[in-house]
Amino acid sequence: PGPGIYPSAGIRKTLMDALPACLQADDIALKLRKEKREPTSAEAQIIKKADDFRDAIVQVASYDHLGAVEQQEGYVRPAIAQTQDWLANGIGAAVNGDNSHSKVHAAASSSN
Repeated sequence: PGPGIYPSAGIRKTLMDALPACLQADDIALKLRKEKREPTSAEAQIIKKADDFRDAIVQVASYDHLGAVEQQEGYVRPAIAQTQDWLANGIGAAVNGDNSHSKVHAAASSSN
């Protein structure tokens, strides 16, 4: 086959397992935003499960230097700067049990 997306059987299963979890987590995030409250521990577990699926599925190639702008001394690509900020100030904490990542997810969803 030519270029394209040809997921393995394992990835197809992950995608099928992830869909209901992600839809449920998105519904919870919408509910939390409307009710202006933090998730319960059960809701936080569902959101974390969906976030874990998303992290396993979404893989992005990152290149430090692509063009003339990237070659300038001290330049940091916005996505890299944002990721570094998240890791320093919140999303990294989600791995350790708090729900900062879900707050970021909810905030990102509210901008749509």
